[in-house]
Amino acid sequence: MQYIHRVFKEELTDNQRIALRSMIMSRMPKEEVAQRLGMERQDYFKMIHDARLRLKRRLESDGLFHELAKQTDL
Repeated sequence: MQYIHRVFKEELTDNQRIALRSMIMSRMPKEEVAQRLGMERQDYFKMIHDARLRLKRRLESDGLFHELAKQTDL
């Protein structure tokens, strides 16, 4: 968990962190998160896409993405 917390802090913007945490931990609908962040739907989805890509690249550079993908069918 410390690793994940560090990667979120180092790789993501504040809005990206808020959005992903809201979706993952609070299971808040994407549209509601976008509205709370004051974003248009398409901008929100682009931001989430970028955040996931940043996380994937970091996991790959740390040598963890392929191992996690095998375990979770990513």
